[in-house]
Amino acid sequence: MEETKKYNGYSNYSTWRINLEILDGLEWEERTSAEALQDLVEEIVFGDSDINTLQSGYAQAFISDVNFYELSNFINEEFDLETILDQMNEFECYLCGQEIEKEDSIVCPDTCPDCLEGI
Repeated sequence: MEETKKYNGYSNYSTWRINLEILDGLEWEERTSAEALQDLVEEIVFGDSDINTLQSGYAQAFISDVNFYELSNFINEEFDLETILDQMNEFECYLCGQEIEKEDSIVCPDTCPDCLEGI
């Protein structure tokens, strides 16, 4: 049995390279699955091109080595962490409940009509 060699913290070279060159820098609005990532990568790599060429065969072989489960776990962990941090940075106005961003403020920065009534 062939031993898989880790590469730069990833399970193999293909996984690291696909993450670096295709997925890095994409913004995720929701959690993702390994299957969705594989579909995305294949769409980016192949688009509408003919997949029955020599070059496509090599690309398909390279992509087949990618550990999309590892990448989806990484993305989902990052997404969950960003969501938690975003929630920690959200504050509500003490008077009206409107979302405010400054931690040191307890009322809306541009005092809204609801807040004026409460003063």
